[in-house]
Amino acid sequence: MKPTSKLITNVRRLFALGRGITVVGAVMIPIHLFIQRTDITHDLGEVSFKSPVRVAKNTADGTNRTVEIENLRGNLSLQLVTPAERTSHRTVWSVTFGVGLILAFFACHWICRLCRNVGNGEIFSDGNLKLVRRFGWLLIAEAVAGFAAQIWSAPYVASYINASLSFRGLQVASPNSADFLSSMAPTSADLAISQIIYGLLVLCLTEVFRQGVKLKQEADLTV
Repeated sequence: MKPTSKLITNVRRLFALGRGITVVGAVMIPIHLFIQRTDITHDLGEVSFKSPVRVAKNTADGTNRTVEIENLRGNLSLQLVTPAERTSHRTVWSVTFGVGLILAFFACHWICRLCRNVGNGEIFSDGNLKLVRRFGWLLIAEAVAGFAAQIWSAPYVASYINASLSFRGLQVASPNSADFLSSMAPTSADLAISQIIYGLLVLCLTEVFRQGVKLKQEADLTV
């Protein structure tokens, strides 16, 4: 039992450190967003371009074929000079990173509580059952929230680009057009399917905890 207790203690310390890092990030990110230097290039987010480019392809038999490139994707980076640019950057990053920090904080906090309970000899209990169930739902919520943030931020950035920037030979996909919406799936906004599966697996494991809690309660009543 001693090695297991030491392991639980180390895991608890690790996630306690992660919880502290999320708190520090919650303090530092607003400072970074609202104290912005104009000589630094900032990442505004991902954008999709419509590019009617044709590329010649040589085949083995000597004939030529053309390959059409319909869309180009990439991250837009520029120096934040105007108030509109700074506002766009603050809005996108504050929402996406804010949601991520909140979810990361609760994940670390609940795992710390679970490790503390297990370290104290409390394994099959109603409290641990609730913590494991919350963590499972949190994994699913994090995947869905990340997907929703991509869906929201991509049109936001595209709207700003259409109103403020111009590109030679390229057309920015309009966020209100069918072309833009079709380009969002499945590559532009990726749903973390594996994380949802992990969340469902954790929720299945809560049934094991529930049965353990039930057996423990029956044993206590028998004694």
